[in-house]
Amino acid sequence: MDDSQKKCFVIMPYGIKKDQSTGKDVDFEIVYESIIKQAVEDMGIAIYRSDKIKEGGVIVEDMFHHILYDDVAVVDITTSNANVFYELGVRHALRASVTIIIRQKSSLPIPYNIQSLKVFEYDLENRETSRKTLSEFILNGLKNQNQKPDSLVQKHIGKYFKVQMLGAENEPLPHKVHDFELKDVPGKHVGIITGDLQKVVEVDIWVNSENTNMQMARYYDRNISGVIRYLGAEKSSSTKRVKRDTIADELLENMDGETYVDGGTIISTSSGQLEKSHNVKKVFHAASVNGQIGKGYIPIQEVNACVTNALRKVDDDFGDEGYKSILFPIMGAGAGGADLRASAKQLIDAAISYLEIFTRSTIKYVYFLAWSERERAACEEILASNSRLKRLTK
Repeated sequence: MDDSQKKCFVIMPYGIKKDQSTGKDVDFEIVYESIIKQAVEDMGIAIYRSDKIKEGGVIVEDMFHHILYDDVAVVDITTSNANVFYELGVRHALRASVTIIIRQKSSLPIPYNIQSLKVFEYDLENRETSRKTLSEFILNGLKNQNQKPDSLVQKHIGKYFKVQMLGAENEPLPHKVHDFELKDVPGKHVGIITGDLQKVVEVDIWVNSENTNMQMARYYDRNISGVIRYLGAEKSSSTKRVKRDTIADELLENMDGETYVDGGTIISTSSGQLEKSHNVKKVFHAASVNGQIGKGYIPIQEVNACVTNALRKVDDDFGDEGYKSILFPIMGAGAGGADLRASAKQLIDAAISYLEIFTRSTIKYVYFLAWSERERAACEEILASNSRLKRLTK
C-alpha cells in the first residue's frame, strides 16, 4: 500500500442476519463486497474489516488502532447489533471525523441518540446508485473533516477532554529526538521531538501556534503559547515574576496596529530570554486557528500553509542567519479541536514537500513536538509509513 493511501475501517454485522424492519434475512457479505468494498476501493482507499483482526472473539489492539487512526469508518447499523454500536461509540469518542453511518433501506426510525446524524440508506436492489452515494458521503466527509466534526461526542464535549482522550496523559513523554532523513534529499530531515517543550534546547526556531488575532495565551495557561510567552519574558531573579513581557510586546508591536491577520500568516519575533536559556534564535507565530464568539477556536482550512509559510519565511527573510532547525507543534489539534492524525499528516506532508522542492533551503531539520504518547504515535505512524523517508533513530 502506498504511504499516502487513505484507510477505511468497516464496522458491520457478518454473514446472514435478520433485518428487523422486514423480518427478512440480509447477507452482509453481499453488502460488503458489492457496495461498501467496491465503492471504497474505487476511490483508491484501502479497506479493512474487524473480522480479519479478531482473535478468539476478543476485540484486540489492532482493531482499536484502526478505529482511531483510519481516515474513514463506515458503520452499518442495519441490525442494531450491540458490537457495531459499541465500536461506533469508540470511534466517535476518539475521532472527530470521518464516520459514515449506513443501513439498509428501512421503515424503522433511526435510534434516538443518533437521529441528528446523517444516515445513508443503501438499496441492494440498486447497488450502483448505492455505491455512488456512499462514495459521495465519503468524499464530502474527507473534504470537510477539519471544519465539520461528524462525531456528536467531539462536537459537543470534545474540547473538554482532548488530552485525556486515550487515557490519563497528564505527564509529558521523556525528551527524545526521532529522526527521519529524506531519501531523495540527503541531509534534509523530518522528525519528532517528544516531551515537554521546556526541555528542548537543540532547535533554532520555535513555532508558536497562535490565533488570527495574534493574542498570546496567559503565562500559566496549559499550552505552547503561554509557555513561550513566559520563558521568553524578562523575569525577576528573586521572585521569577515577569518584569518585561518581551515576546508578547514585540508581537503586538509587529502587528503594527492591526488586530487580525489571515490564516497561515507567520509573524516573527525575537526569542527573548529563550536565547540564553534554550538556544532559541527566533520565535515564529503562526495563525493556525480562528476565534469565533461563543464557539472558541476553529482550525483554519489549510493548516499546512503554516508549515510552508514558516519555512519560506526562514529562507526569504533569514537566509543569511544560518538557522538550520525549526520546531512545530501539531497545530489546530489542541484548542482548535481538529482531528489529531489528519492535522499531523497535513503538517508533516507540507514539510517533506517543501524540503524536496527547495533543496537549497537553509533548514536541515524540521521537527514536530509530541508532548503525549497519543501525539507521538500519530506522528510516528505517519513518518514510518512514508516511503520517501528513512529512519535514522528509533
